[in-house]
Amino acid sequence: NQLKMESTNNNYPISYSTLWKLIIRPNRDTYSPSSLIDPIFSFDDKTYFRKDYTLVNPKGLFLKCSLIEPEPENRPSEKMPIIIYLHGNSSSRLEGLSIAPYLLRKNINLFVFDFSGSGLSEGESISLGYNEKDDLKVVIDFVSKLPGVSKIGLWGRSMGAATALMYTPLDNRITCLGIDSPFSEFKLLAKQLCMSYKGIPNFIVDFIFSLSNFNISFMQKLFSSCLNVFFISCNLSSINLLSFSLYKLLI
Repeated sequence: NQLKMESTNNNYPISYSTLWKLIIRPNRDTYSPSSLIDPIFSFDDKTYFRKDYTLVNPKGLFLKCSLIEPEPENRPSEKMPIIIYLHGNSSSRLEGLSIAPYLLRKNINLFVFDFSGSGLSEGESISLGYNEKDDLKVVIDFVSKLPGVSKIGLWGRSMGAATALMYTPLDNRITCLGIDSPFSEFKLLAKQLCMSYKGIPNFIVDFIFSLSNFNISFMQKLFSSCLNVFFISCNLSSINLLSFSLYKLLI
């Protein structure tokens, strides 16, 4: 069944499946592995390694991951804190590599990965955090067993921020959160995404969503967990402040 809206220029066919594809299958950030940081690189006169891993989520999908850490001679201690970066909608682990300089200067290692349905990981769809939190658990289970890890923090943006907020109350291994541009309810964000598509009217989006009872609301659960949480908007001064705040909690 097709719902049609009138426009001053064209008629746009709108269906239930069309709207959901806007949410679960946005543009995918595909890239070449050569776009990642070099496997061995220098920064501030220190040598660092990029180690790649492939993990498997509960659905059997491969997750592509990378760990950034200094060579053994440059480690300030045997165990170091680490930030797991959670990328946003239509993005990938490349996004997380942009914060590496802020963390490495503070002796904090970085773990980045592509959520299922994103980047080079397997999967054909995303869920704006609902299924991504299962990916996150797999990653945290792996990172927490690495011999050189002390404390674990999360840094998430957009979908990644929502994933961190949904998952963190379930796991006491997480020391702190850095949250950039999250959303509080799935339906609110999903409706905004749909209405951005060629000006779909509110009443059509409301009707489509009345057919589904699916919703996610998690802010109250997060704040009841009394964790160290920092909310920012994405700009250079905020990133500097966030990296410093996480450093104070992790070191």
